[in-house]
Amino acid sequence: MPPAAEFHVLATGFDDHSLYVPKPRDEPLLWTVNYGSGRVFATMLGNDMGAVHTPGFIATFVRGTEWAATGAVTIPAPPELE
Repeated sequence: MPPAAEFHVLATGFDDHSLYVPKPRDEPLLWTVNYGSGRVFATMLGNDMGAVHTPGFIATFVRGTEWAATGAVTIPAPPELE
């Protein structure tokens, strides 16, 4: 992951795994970063086949990749997520 000053966090998830994390904290799940003259969208969501078929994952993945490719997001969020 790039240094925190270089990326823009879009969403976090609460990590309460006290066995390996001294303090529970929010961890980045969706973020963007510029890379040279390009753009990167990263997602930590979708760790199994069930997860990648959910409306939330599909919407963030499609909209994030559109932004990375074009610099804009024109694909609307599904109504069930608004």
